[in-house]
Amino acid sequence: MKKLILFIAILFSVNLSAQETPVLSEAELIHKEDLKKKVGWLKLRVDSNFKEVAKDAPSVYECYVFADNKGFWQFPFPEKNITVTYKKANPSEQSKLLNGMVDFYDTKSRRMFKYIFKDGFYLRIQDYTRLGLRKKYTGQLVSIFEYIPKKNSFEANVNTYNIKGEYTGYYHGEYDGYTHTPLPFIKKIEPMSFE
Repeated sequence: MKKLILFIAILFSVNLSAQETPVLSEAELIHKEDLKKKVGWLKLRVDSNFKEVAKDAPSVYECYVFADNKGFWQFPFPEKNITVTYKKANPSEQSKLLNGMVDFYDTKSRRMFKYIFKDGFYLRIQDYTRLGLRKKYTGQLVSIFEYIPKKNSFEANVNTYNIKGEYTGYYHGEYDGYTHTPLPFIKKIEPMSFE
């Protein structure tokens, strides 16, 4: 059974790795001072604990986040009492752009989030944190987001799960920073396990 789970995990990670990511020039990026004025990709710079660093401070890792017209971007890294593990897709790679798996754990060693990155873009996020409005960390899978980043938008496929871990719904759409455009259902996303 463990071999089957490992095979499925490898198969999904290969599929995500094969996904194309946009190549962005510095001129195409927005900056912190552009927030609420422009929408687009912002390069987020973080230290080894995945805390955002000041503009003039050196960063350890970098990734792209899509900021909307209100200056909000999805899935900032957790701020409080976390342990982070980062497994690079290619350990010898010198780039600061995140490329691999990042897991965030709470003080009880329960997984809060699993991010899968390629070339600095998140392609998948598994969220284990919020059950309804209680915002309680339990370690139970709540939602899976798969992303297809594009130059001026991103497409997302989202699965949701109830407190028992049962699949309850989905959303598929594209977001350009102003409008969510629903798209036809494409697939149920299977959770990835990397134990």
